[in-house]
Amino acid sequence: MKKTQTIFIIAMLLASVTAISGFATAQSGDPYVRVIWETADELHEWENEAEESQWIFGPQPDLWIGYADNLTSIGENFYQAELETDLLLNITIPKSFLGEDNDLDVIRFWGSKQMDRSPIFVMEYNATADSWSYFSFRYQPGQTEPVEGNFLVLDIADCEYEAEADYYKAVFAFKFEGPLAPGIFWTGMQAVDTDGRPVTPSWLNRLTTDGFQSPPIAVGMNVNPTQFELPKYYFADMIDPSGDVIHYIGDNDTFIVRLQAGVEIVDTLIPFSFLTFNESYQQTISYDQPINWPATMYEANPPMETIEYDVGPMMFLIHNETGTFIEAGYPDVEFYWQELAEGIGAWLVNFTIARNSTVSNAEFLSNYFVTNSTYTGSFNAGTKLQWSGYYTNNTDMDFDPLKTGAVIRPELGLCNVLGPNGERLNPHPDIQRRETFKLAYKAAFIEAFVYDELGGVANTAMQGDVLSLNFTIHQPSELVNGSRIIYDHDNLDWKIEELLANFTVQTSGTGFGENDTHYWNTATTYNFTIDFINDTISSWTANFKFTREKGTGTLVDIDVEVTNYWTIHDYEIEIGPESTHLWVNITFSENAPDMILTESHVAVTQIENVYYESGGTWYQEYPIGNPIDDWIDQIKTLDLSGDTIWSPGHFRLGDVSIWVPPAWTVTDNGAIDLDGNVYTTEDQYFIKRTGYWHDWGNTTVEGMSVIAGFDPSPGQNGDEFVSNSWMGAVSMIMEFEANESFYWYHASDFSPVNETELSEIQELLWNNITQHIPAPEYLHVAWMSENRTLDLSEITGLEDNLWTNTWFAWGTQQWFSVATSATQKKVASFRAEYAGLLVFNDIDPVGPEEPNEAPDFDFNEGLIETDEVTHVVLIDDIESIELRQPFGATNGTGDVIVDPDTEVEFGISIYNVSVSMYPLQIENGEGIRGPWHFRQSYEGVLGLNSTNFDYWITHATIDEMAFDITFSVDQTQYDPDDDTTWNHAVSFKIDQYFGEWNLTEFDNSVLNDRGLAVNFFATLGTGTRTQYQAGSTPVTDTNDDSVSADYYQFGSENNPFANVSMGGLPYTYGGDGHSTTYYSGSSTVPVGAFSAMYESSSGDTITNWKVDATMLFMTAGYTHWGGEEIICDPVFVSYSSSQYSGSSTSTTSTTTSTTTTGTGNPVNGNLYILVGGAVLALVIIMVISRRRR
Repeated sequence: MKKTQTIFIIAMLLASVTAISGFATAQSGDPYVRVIWETADELHEWENEAEESQWIFGPQPDLWIGYADNLTSIGENFYQAELETDLLLNITIPKSFLGEDNDLDVIRFWGSKQMDRSPIFVMEYNATADSWSYFSFRYQPGQTEPVEGNFLVLDIADCEYEAEADYYKAVFAFKFEGPLAPGIFWTGMQAVDTDGRPVTPSWLNRLTTDGFQSPPIAVGMNVNPTQFELPKYYFADMIDPSGDVIHYIGDNDTFIVRLQAGVEIVDTLIPFSFLTFNESYQQTISYDQPINWPATMYEANPPMETIEYDVGPMMFLIHNETGTFIEAGYPDVEFYWQELAEGIGAWLVNFTIARNSTVSNAEFLSNYFVTNSTYTGSFNAGTKLQWSGYYTNNTDMDFDPLKTGAVIRPELGLCNVLGPNGERLNPHPDIQRRETFKLAYKAAFIEAFVYDELGGVANTAMQGDVLSLNFTIHQPSELVNGSRIIYDHDNLDWKIEELLANFTVQTSGTGFGENDTHYWNTATTYNFTIDFINDTISSWTANFKFTREKGTGTLVDIDVEVTNYWTIHDYEIEIGPESTHLWVNITFSENAPDMILTESHVAVTQIENVYYESGGTWYQEYPIGNPIDDWIDQIKTLDLSGDTIWSPGHFRLGDVSIWVPPAWTVTDNGAIDLDGNVYTTEDQYFIKRTGYWHDWGNTTVEGMSVIAGFDPSPGQNGDEFVSNSWMGAVSMIMEFEANESFYWYHASDFSPVNETELSEIQELLWNNITQHIPAPEYLHVAWMSENRTLDLSEITGLEDNLWTNTWFAWGTQQWFSVATSATQKKVASFRAEYAGLLVFNDIDPVGPEEPNEAPDFDFNEGLIETDEVTHVVLIDDIESIELRQPFGATNGTGDVIVDPDTEVEFGISIYNVSVSMYPLQIENGEGIRGPWHFRQSYEGVLGLNSTNFDYWITHATIDEMAFDITFSVDQTQYDPDDDTTWNHAVSFKIDQYFGEWNLTEFDNSVLNDRGLAVNFFATLGTGTRTQYQAGSTPVTDTNDDSVSADYYQFGSENNPFANVSMGGLPYTYGGDGHSTTYYSGSSTVPVGAFSAMYESSSGDTITNWKVDATMLFMTAGYTHWGGEEIICDPVFVSYSSSQYSGSSTSTTSTTTSTTTTGTGNPVNGNLYILVGGAVLALVIIMVISRRRR
């Protein structure tokens, strides 16, 4: 709950210290009980507003950390900083980083190891106050809160700050001191303006510039920066002089090979194609390589083998410091061992050109390839390279003597492309995905393109989009749909006639889907056939779906469906002398599953006839015999899949997540460059992100604190008992709004981007902005192109960004001493609180005379599970509250002294209680979930079933819930020889009443045969080891499986300090008019179950307490419930020392008096110290807890 919800409790505890310090003894010196109470009815209102900005792309601070003695960067030494080494942190902040007209207030720098219970340090300079500060925290074993770390020292005398016209600069002089375990401090910084608005550096900017958002500091170890760099890519394609991508050329067809990168390309060697297989030019090459390479790639000393083979001259594309040119030569291969990290390496291939005087000259090359110097060269400051020309009819790329053509596919792994620092640039995956580096030279094949409605190559599309499939079949027309004379024999001419009958395309791919409990893989094949003879189109789709169970992978279903998920609208065909063009327009239906289509097949069917000519007439019957009867209307189907090049190679249908390297890059001044070419500046922008949060609401506290103190021997120290009990309701109502805005500026002059230009940018960044599907190459930046308002209306419990929550509280905190022997006693602090309601199934009910079982929880492969508990109940609203003050008082406060035989009664009722019943179990799933799962995530509502009460959030009204507490003391006379007399028994008996329930979404009949579980937790603090027992069974782990018991004991191994009875106790219920007595069952509940039910992933809680491992959660199960009223009464007993009780322990009559001032002699100092110290410790813990939320 919010911070204000603990104020009431803390105030009561502080008040208890004051009240107890004024306890007065009765004049007779006899034992007494003093009761002090106070009611509260408070309303706390709050409102918070915050705004924070970040330059995602734009002016960025510069952070440098180096060694003070030599002023070298720690980055040059793998970011290592040893203990006692003097370090300098220089932070330079452009004034534009804070925004126009904003002045600097604070520079803050911090570091942590990004792990649970990590040590943390912070250094800060306040420019307004001109002051430096620092602190460090660390965790000690066994402690839940951090303590002062003292492992970082800031030398303020050597720190510096200056404010210049365009920037601020701060220098922090610091060092680390031991003891400090080795580890990496991941650091961060922010600048805060004088209006309190922080601005932070961009992680995205730093990541793409091979740096860190803020430098890490490695103490006693190294940081390998290559683990955090993004690789640099180059893109390669082949185009014609007009700039269109091509896949086919013949002799004398000019083409251009193009390489582009986001950085300068300084060195390139690409083995491109063979030029001739003339044996006179062949040479033998040989090299040594590891046997079975690449399987032996990472073996440092593998056995080697010599490889030899004959090879003809090749054409190489080259760029280096001498220029960009084309040269002929032979491949030269060398394997070498590359050290990748300490003790780790690999055998890599160095591929170079071997030149000789015969082929490595311009004259030899021009016989086979003529260079076009106009299109060849380096462009855009070296970020684009081009080689151009055409092949002559002397070129022979096929070793088959009857063939000369081939498909050119340069092996990307052998292409050597280096960046400005000599680093190897990586081929962009789109080269293979789009098949842009594939060119057929005089080889029959099909070019297949998928175009969108704008005429661009479509790599992705949504269901319903119209797409155009364009096929170019490079084949002479007579081989497609015509006739050709094949030979002259016996004075007869023969011909073959080909009739194009149909054209078939088949494509297939796979997809994936999942829900809470299952996942499935889909394999889909699409097929269409165009019948040219009958002018018809047919199509079908086969879909296979394999469903498996999460966790086990068990196959639960196979679904096979033959349907039609696409529509073939129309087609057009054009048969030319050298090639045939076919256009087909298609649309995938809305039901088509999202997937990536990775395989395609193309086939044509022809009707073939053979004729001979005689006397000017063509016949199919041969006059001598009948050798060609089988060549009449022959059906011939050709699979052309292997000769088809698709653009793109992979096609993405629907919303499918794939990783594609970014097309954008970051300039030196921090701007985003959308096309990745920093030398084209018109697409460079600064982007500022501003987030805004506003929340407001109130917390209502209505309750009562009752302090009961028992002093059995006034004037003697060590046997006093003090308790503080609180009860009430804390209600919170919070409303909030949040939004984030993005501001785009031209990097050239800082001018804002107008709406028209922003719309054009959005078209580039998104595949479908309406459905929020970004273009893969802009996946990480597309979201910055639109503003958004936080809308949580779809999350259950947060309708209209309104959050309400109420917690019904009862608890007791007790301080006392326990006699553990005739001469020794120990101080104890016992705390118990109400922990809410659960609904469970009465799986194994028994008769009324036997105790029924309480609901159980257990662990299954690390997950907390329950077969019985179906819902956790949370209060939404309360119509009214009644507080029953001790002794029937009505004035809101009181101070009464009574004899120990007097029972003190007080209590609380809440009426017309509106509750929400959250399903704990997940339909067809594992584990449990709580209300936070619904509030924190859209995924929380997965597995809800509105037709099944067990899996639906249900609302109800309870007419009354009540706790009536009876405080009593069972005194004993101390006898050192009788251990049963060493301690008094002080008890709190709770008469619980839970009234009738009325459900909203379901009929109350769904509650038949269901039980109600009432939960409490207790924790005991002593100066020594504390042991919990469930009955006679020790509970060594409060987060273990449930253990059934009637009572729970808290104490040391042989001495009970406190006892809670919850099982085997009588109760009645309204279902039979309270005519029958039943008995409760009880068991422990793993602490993790309540953490899952009540706490968020970030540690926020819906209660007024936080779950921790010291708590023992106990549940009492009332199986006879069914939504009817229940009356039951658990008992909490503490054992307070009687060692100083003498013969006068037998109580004498005292006069009951009511006071408001607490007059009289104060209680002895030991009692005050005991109680005051314990309460103060609790208050400190609660304050720290508030800070953590």
